[in-house]
Amino acid sequence: MTGPRHEESPGLQRERTALAWHRAALSLVVAAAVLTRLTWSRLGPGAVATVAVALVAASCMLSSRRGRGAEAAPGRSRDGVAPLACTALVLALGLHELAALAAPEGE
Repeated sequence: MTGPRHEESPGLQRERTALAWHRAALSLVVAAAVLTRLTWSRLGPGAVATVAVALVAASCMLSSRRGRGAEAAPGRSRDGVAPLACTALVLALGLHELAALAAPEGE
């Protein structure tokens, strides 16, 4: 026996997905800022480049998700900009950390 089924609005799925992309973009920008703060002594002002890349990638992630709310057509093709920007940002954070590990300790 199963309990009663709850019908959900078809727009809620897309809204939850959009909110998840917003959370991902925000968390990656915060991670870039924290990583920059922790590696400032080794990389100096060059560490700020990671935050700049994070802001550009996050804006790409957020702008590519515009227009995909409840009014978007269910069969609409996806351009893949948001996943590409997210992947590029994670790789940039990894390269930033590798550069910080390879750099000598600054004074």
